[in-house]
Amino acid sequence: MKYFGVLIVCIILFVLPVIAVDESKEPNVQYTININGKEYDLIADVPKKINGNFQNLNLLLKAGKWKEFSYGGIYFLYFASFTWEADIQSDSDKNWVLSGNDFKIMYFVLSDAVTLEDYADSFADRMGKENTKSIDIKDQFGNEKYTGKKIFVKLAGVDLVYEIYAIPTREGSRILIFQDAPESEDKQSQEKIQMMDLFRKNFKILYQ
Repeated sequence: MKYFGVLIVCIILFVLPVIAVDESKEPNVQYTININGKEYDLIADVPKKINGNFQNLNLLLKAGKWKEFSYGGIYFLYFASFTWEADIQSDSDKNWVLSGNDFKIMYFVLSDAVTLEDYADSFADRMGKENTKSIDIKDQFGNEKYTGKKIFVKLAGVDLVYEIYAIPTREGSRILIFQDAPESEDKQSQEKIQMMDLFRKNFKILYQ
């Protein structure tokens, strides 16, 4: 029995690297196909079995409006039209940037333990303290409430607004940043309003 346990451990150690998730890969587009009035969800390159006898089919294929982000221990939905960037330096240092026309989501997994206050101060320093002002903010993502920092930046006459949050983790740090480019600092872009409504409803922590 002892050797059987050793065998199981060896198999797990061998298999895990093979099935490791490639966190640099952009999530697949989801589709919906309507067959005679009934809708079925599809994912590109993933087989889907649909039971039933179909004759004189009326088909309508629609591209999904969003994709699922499930990397770095968090999950949320984002608009399928957003561009994708991923920088995976190691298991403990990686980041993703999802960009729309006016709004961006940036997520950083860091090996170093950094407080929200220190990260926000460093961020403001990089932008130039004379170009920034910050306030404390609160928001709710999924079922959890978060306290963050809102930093207003004006560079070359352009207003940018950043909202920075620390996501709980047992090791290192996880920093979530929203960047908006509104018409003025007291407004929000329409893209941000729509994206944040989707984000708040679907965000969850997968593991800490």
